[in-house]
Amino acid sequence: MTKSRTITQEPGEPSVRYEADGLRVELAADHEVLIPVAPPAEQEKQALLRQLAERPRWAAALAEHGADGIAKLLPASPAPWPFIEAAAVAPGAPDSVRCACGDPGCAWRAPALAAARAAWAADAELRLRRLGWMREALLAAVWAAWAAEAPLADAEAAL
Repeated sequence: MTKSRTITQEPGEPSVRYEADGLRVELAADHEVLIPVAPPAEQEKQALLRQLAERPRWAAALAEHGADGIAKLLPASPAPWPFIEAAAVAPGAPDSVRCACGDPGCAWRAPALAAARAAWAADAELRLRRLGWMREALLAAVWAAWAAEAPLADAEAAL
């Protein structure tokens, strides 16, 4: 089970959480909008691991600063939901972007997309989570890759 991370810009501003089914944008007490996010290709996840394994400074930046330390390596644009942006604000739009209020024409969907777009651009952690990585798991994978590249003949003797 993965924990969600909440990004809140300012008091009274929308909060954006990444969850397994997409981004949840809380705008008001009864208006929480779910924006489905396209899953990443496995090659994107592996490409990030390979970049960190090849460049120890990036791995150190991840360890020290979290996702912000490797923000340049994370896909920032386009946001992984562009195919629904135009449809979400159109009257009678498909319900792929859903508000908790249940109104299919809810006016909060467009502001939710704007808030999600801003959070996506500003928060590297959201982009890292979309790739299926958490900081600790990615660092462990990098260290495992390094260990596999230079195995010790007798690990116990080396200790």
